[in-house]
Amino acid sequence: KREFLFNLIFLILINLMIKPLYIFGIDVGVQNAVGPENYGLYFYLLGFIYLFQFINDFGIQNFNNRFISLNEKLLGKYFPHIFSLKMVLGLTFFALVIGVGLSLNLVELNPLLFFIVALNLFLDSLNAYLRSNIAGLGWYRRDSILSVTDKLIMIVICGLLLLNPVTREAFQIEWFALAQTASFLCVTLLSLFYMRGKTAIRMHPPGRKYFFLILKKSWPFALILLSSFFYNRLDAVMIGWIMEDGERQAGYYAAGYRLYDAASMFTFLFAGLLYPMFSKMLSRGENPSGLYKMGIQLLWMISLAVLFVFIFIPSEIMHGLYLDPGPEAATVLILLGFAFVFKSIFHISGSLMLSYGDLKVINIIFISGMILNFILNAILIPRTGIVGACWATLITQGLVALSLYYRSVKLSQYKVGIGLLMAGLSTGALVALAAYYFQEFSGEFSLLQIVLVISSMLVLLGGISLFIVLNNSNRLRKWWTN
Repeated sequence: KREFLFNLIFLILINLMIKPLYIFGIDVGVQNAVGPENYGLYFYLLGFIYLFQFINDFGIQNFNNRFISLNEKLLGKYFPHIFSLKMVLGLTFFALVIGVGLSLNLVELNPLLFFIVALNLFLDSLNAYLRSNIAGLGWYRRDSILSVTDKLIMIVICGLLLLNPVTREAFQIEWFALAQTASFLCVTLLSLFYMRGKTAIRMHPPGRKYFFLILKKSWPFALILLSSFFYNRLDAVMIGWIMEDGERQAGYYAAGYRLYDAASMFTFLFAGLLYPMFSKMLSRGENPSGLYKMGIQLLWMISLAVLFVFIFIPSEIMHGLYLDPGPEAATVLILLGFAFVFKSIFHISGSLMLSYGDLKVINIIFISGMILNFILNAILIPRTGIVGACWATLITQGLVALSLYYRSVKLSQYKVGIGLLMAGLSTGALVALAAYYFQEFSGEFSLLQIVLVISSMLVLLGGISLFIVLNNSNRLRKWWTN
């Protein structure tokens, strides 16, 4: 129990220390150094290539997590076959990406950048597979270190280049992509070093029995990956493809999306911590509805706190971070702030459904979301540009999150009282209205007054969160004891 608690705290602390520094120090710094158009081209190509990323994984990581954690002796038996299969899938990935990229004239936009980004996504998927072996062996602390190693190396490499006035002035987006390649390769080598002695790192064609067993077990997860990759990355691709100055507009969209993605990272981490608890309770024949209810309430408070800040001072945030955030930066951040609230519900409800093994319904919801997102982007982007893409994201995330929530309530037999539902909606409405009210006067506020307003709202929402935890203290103590 002590080891579990230490690893949990260790994972949270290193993510809180390293990833925000990478996002706001390096990622933002690179966009400011190369400009929105060059970064937008990178974001556009990354989004396009990401649509094919499901081929690299094909649900293998989830399959591997489940089997290796059940019996670590299977690692030596399965690793050569799965490793070889990953190489085959990687070659298929490169062939499709390059073929489709050439046919759509995307490779010619920047051939070097295109190939580096494709290589990086392959290495990222390979590292995820290698880390799943390490986690499956119970080496959680090593897995936690590997989860931030690439970001730490990026901070060192890009930090030195951005801090030097000469290299900062000459900084190119290809340098950023190559730094990612170096960091991913270091993680690959470190992962293989950790696994030495547990398995032989060798290549041979995967046996037919293993090939079909792995694909049979992993294809439902591959379908989830396909649909989620599409509706999470399709907006950047369609902005770059549809709009006349697509690269620059994709850069403006990336500026706001980065903050949305950064906030989502922490709710994803929170939901990821609850997933094994849901699974463990179900394996003991217990109903996880109480834990789910508490998680939803806590994430609701956290997401409303982020939403308040995004609505209250959107222009100040965007112009404070970026040299050129774009003319619609504030609107983009506000809309993505509302989308983030739904993304929080999406994360925890999706975790519960995965623990129940409700893959068929998840795939139906995700594929519907993918189709809806494509239709909305195709209609809205030509009319309203990146603001339309934000509306498409908000509507899609909202409907997908509510569908997952509805299904989770049915699965867990969680009774949603009208009082609880109205209290949650009322709190959300009050936070949004308060933020809009204060936004009208934010230009007249001093920095101290802005800090006081934000602090007061955070204290209020933090107090509600503390009340939720204390109200569930007996239940938490029981879960911890078990």
